[in-house]
Amino acid sequence: MTAGRALSRLGAALARVLLAAALCAGALPAAAALLGHGGPVQAVDVSADGRHALTGGFDYTVILWDLESQVPVRILTGHDGGVSAVRFVPGSTLRGVSAGDDGDVILWDLHAGRILHRMKGHALRAVELAVSPDGRLAASAGWDGTVRVWDLETGTARHVFETRANRINTVAFAGGGTQVLAGDEAGQLLVWSVGTGEAMRPLRVHDFVVNALDVADPAAASTTVATASVDRTMRLWSWPAREELVSIELHDAAVLALAISDDGTLLASSGADGAIRLWSIPDGRPAGTLTGHAGAVFALAFAPGGRLLSAGRDESVRVWSLAGGTEIAPAGATNIPAPETVADMTEAEKRGQWEFRKCRICHSITAEGENRAGPTLYGIVGRVAGTVPGYDYSPALTGTGIVWTPDMIARLFADGPDRVTPGSKMPLQKLSSPQARDDLIAYIEKVTAPKPGVPVPGQMADAPPAGQGAKQ
Repeated sequence: MTAGRALSRLGAALARVLLAAALCAGALPAAAALLGHGGPVQAVDVSADGRHALTGGFDYTVILWDLESQVPVRILTGHDGGVSAVRFVPGSTLRGVSAGDDGDVILWDLHAGRILHRMKGHALRAVELAVSPDGRLAASAGWDGTVRVWDLETGTARHVFETRANRINTVAFAGGGTQVLAGDEAGQLLVWSVGTGEAMRPLRVHDFVVNALDVADPAAASTTVATASVDRTMRLWSWPAREELVSIELHDAAVLALAISDDGTLLASSGADGAIRLWSIPDGRPAGTLTGHAGAVFALAFAPGGRLLSAGRDESVRVWSLAGGTEIAPAGATNIPAPETVADMTEAEKRGQWEFRKCRICHSITAEGENRAGPTLYGIVGRVAGTVPGYDYSPALTGTGIVWTPDMIARLFADGPDRVTPGSKMPLQKLSSPQARDDLIAYIEKVTAPKPGVPVPGQMADAPPAGQGAKQ
């Protein structure tokens, strides 16, 4: 056992002791929430060192988060559809993979925010991912009934495993990275050899569709495998012995996600009922319930330091302290900066302030404000798109001649950036309510209005480009 793994187990053991004490006071509170996606969050993963989180959303984006500060480091756009799965890639460099409704699997350089490989092959949605323990391979599961193993060095498919299923929802590595496991619609756990590509004997694990799958330690020769189904059951298996350890049937709705703690002693499960339940391994005894999401919880990931991350339909990623009551976010309960309040706000502007809360994560609104995931919005009304100095705009936005008038901003939120600024890096966020759009624009006009003597960054519509006249 390495020193790092020993410390991880010690920390997990301490967290379990504190967890038991916290449960005496009732359900555990969420210590923080990461809000930045413009729709349901369908995927979450945590880096091995616990410093970063990676999330994928229905808004087509992948977000890299700094977990200490709880703010987005990068918003990555590359999928032409919702992002269904994300995984960090082990290694000395910060890389990640994502899979989406467009069927693509993308390998990212997360430091630079650029695509290293775009791997195509799935005819329909790619819905789940796994990365081998050595970081050389990724496996993807698709609704075309295939499981594909990708060489991350070359970006090419090493294996394509055809199945009789219409859809494959889950995939994982096991056996030191020598096996790929996947759950099918018939309740079977399918198994392939990574070395030869040959199918091995399947294992019947449920009577219905296998919805979720996790392996305690993919690098180990022997480990625990957890499976879950739409029939509201979960089962723990000894692998590769293929022996059932315990069956659990306590969820009130279909189980959608599973995660096993790093030390292999705690299982987290979530479902359409919005509850997250904790179970001890290997006996399957209840160890706690976490409540806070409004709606289904689609993804779970344990993090070092006794933390658990959950992603859900309510557009949030919640950070839970398993020790109970510990504040994780530096500023307290949430990472969102408080929206600016200015004097003499109308009722519409006050409502717009609430709508602006997610915009505030990615955009500052002051002239001296730093460019975040997006450029500052100071003086946005009347500004030519793609002209703020120092911000790395996508080529699709620069040179378009778009001017951010109130009508154009309203169109952006009504139709979405995929139609108004196709090919740009803007995450897909819409406001279907005309009243909500009007309120948001009223607030934006109020708080981003230029102040006397404070120049607006970028080119204004009534000003010549830089170098051709006086700067604005």
